[in-house]
Amino acid sequence: MHNSALLIFDDGRGLWGPMTDLRPVFDLRTGALTTRQRIERVAARTASALVVPPDQAAAMSPRQSGIAVYAPLSEGRWLAVNGRWPGVAHAQRVQELPVGTALVQGITERDWMVIQNLVLFYGVIFVMVNMAIDFAYAWVDPRIRFQ
Repeated sequence: MHNSALLIFDDGRGLWGPMTDLRPVFDLRTGALTTRQRIERVAARTASALVVPPDQAAAMSPRQSGIAVYAPLSEGRWLAVNGRWPGVAHAQRVQELPVGTALVQGITERDWMVIQNLVLFYGVIFVMVNMAIDFAYAWVDPRIRFQ
């Protein structure tokens, strides 16, 4: 993914009230940096394009030098990141964990975001494997029929 361009978008579903009437959610300053700057640091690249709600596109264009705002994207690979992504601070830590220890470390550190995501991921895998086994039973033994 390091050879892909970074696209940060605001889907307009943040419900941040008057703070996002004139600017997208990724332009809000949270501490010393904006969320956009945090995403760019974690992704280790600057944004090549920004997608904002249509009513904010005209106000955003003059402030962004050299970045496409609400414009058609060029060909190639794009990494699209939602501007209100709450996991920006944890992304690097999760990527550095050895395989198989993410859930254990998340539980010991009480990192609820990691726990929720991994339990959902493992649950989806469990359901998909069980469905594949059920279909394999029907394929191996033609006497078994689904109703």
